[in-house]
Amino acid sequence: MSTFLPKEVINSLADAKRETKRRETKHCVKFNGKVYPLNRFWDSGFSLDVEYAPNMRGLVDVFEGQNHTKRCLVVASEQSDVEVTYEYKLMTEASAQAPVDFVKTVTSPVALLEQSTADPRKLL
Repeated sequence: MSTFLPKEVINSLADAKRETKRRETKHCVKFNGKVYPLNRFWDSGFSLDVEYAPNMRGLVDVFEGQNHTKRCLVVASEQSDVEVTYEYKLMTEASAQAPVDFVKTVTSPVALLEQSTADPRKLL
């Protein structure tokens, strides 16, 4: 039995492997209104498949599934035949609440009491 595979078969297997990995990934990045699946993801950057990678430079949003996790300022750092690597220049964790520009005091009211028009003697 021969262990030699034609170049077309090897390329097809590599394409199928990349496509399967792209479908299984749960991390994606949103740039200019388009969503791109991530190949790899680490603390200081991420990589995209070279077929899907735009010339990305600037502000991007990183999602894990449907959850917005990070907002990053990125720059392309390295490109190979298979993927493009992007590094963070700045990374901020996304939060569900908008930031406030004032100090919240501890003595602020937590609820408003409604004035009753009923006779208090009848309530007892």
